[in-house]
Amino acid sequence: MDPYRGEGANGGAGKSLLTQAFNKIRATTIEDGKRFHTNERFALSNVNYDTRILVIDDIPDHFDFSKLFPLISERAVVEKKYQDKFVIAYEKSPKIVLTSNYPIDGDDESSKRRKVEFILSDTFSSTYRPFDKYARRLFDGWSKEEWEKFYILMARCIYSFLKHGIRKPQINVKERTLKMNSPKEFIHYANTHLKPGQKYNKETIFADFYAQNPNVYQIAMKGFRAWLSMYAAAYGFKMTESHSGNDNFFEYTLA
Repeated sequence: MDPYRGEGANGGAGKSLLTQAFNKIRATTIEDGKRFHTNERFALSNVNYDTRILVIDDIPDHFDFSKLFPLISERAVVEKKYQDKFVIAYEKSPKIVLTSNYPIDGDDESSKRRKVEFILSDTFSSTYRPFDKYARRLFDGWSKEEWEKFYILMARCIYSFLKHGIRKPQINVKERTLKMNSPKEFIHYANTHLKPGQKYNKETIFADFYAQNPNVYQIAMKGFRAWLSMYAAAYGFKMTESHSGNDNFFEYTLA
């Protein structure tokens, strides 16, 4: 994913360049995420036996990640037009890379164990490109020495993976999700008004937030409850909900 810059999804951080780097060392198939539909008969028609990486580039918001579960965990069933379909066993099936401007939906256990989320650094953007830093396009017109440096870098990355495994990212993806899906006024309100270990009435907090922030578009209680839940996930709290009569309560505790 791109870094969060406070203005929605901007792009330009280098996701596509990273997948091009993969393509230089492993057989890679790149699909347009906006047009890729897992339920289509020929969705994997560009995948071959030697494909090692399948990049689904620039997937839209609310992409149904669960539809990729069989491909990730089992096997690849490939059907090309006018040809018999064939199966690539799990051991040789391509590994999946998704690039997106948005957090990928799915916080259940099935999704968690099938994905590792990375946020690129904020070095590059739509206004500061690799060309601006290096005065040339990456992978274009490189000398033999530059290609050697690239392959050494990739070899070092592979060595690190084989020795240490996946190093989980330090950036808080859940905080990014919160910032993209709730107004900054809500985050400020929660930071200053909601304390762990205290029980709050949802309707009271809902009314108080909008009383203090009348210019924020008012959503339904269901959406406000989603903000509360995302806030808990972003900052390591467990959100416990309860009710008494017509009153609904929530409480944050340290997870």
